[in-house]
Amino acid sequence: DLQTKGDEIRTAEDELSSASQAFEQERREFDDEREKFLERISALEVNEAELKSGKENFSAKLGKFKQTVKLAKEDSDKRKIELSKRAGLIKESERELDQK
Repeated sequence: DLQTKGDEIRTAEDELSSASQAFEQERREFDDEREKFLERISALEVNEAELKSGKENFSAKLGKFKQTVKLAKEDSDKRKIELSKRAGLIKESERELDQK
């Protein structure tokens, strides 16, 4: 009877030890998976920051480009007005010459 109880205790201890080892193995696997997910999240955060920075740089360049186009259009309009004035003066001069 005492021998049976001793065997039962040893069996229970072996089962407990086995369960404890299995639990530790699962915990290590869980920790490894958790670490992989944290690394992925960190990489995604870096990518997000890079995308935001790229978007800001693009927006700044686009703003400069739009400003350059606006200034070029204004300059073009000024030149058209100046050329139109010159053409008017030339026509007026031609008329005066024709009258003489």
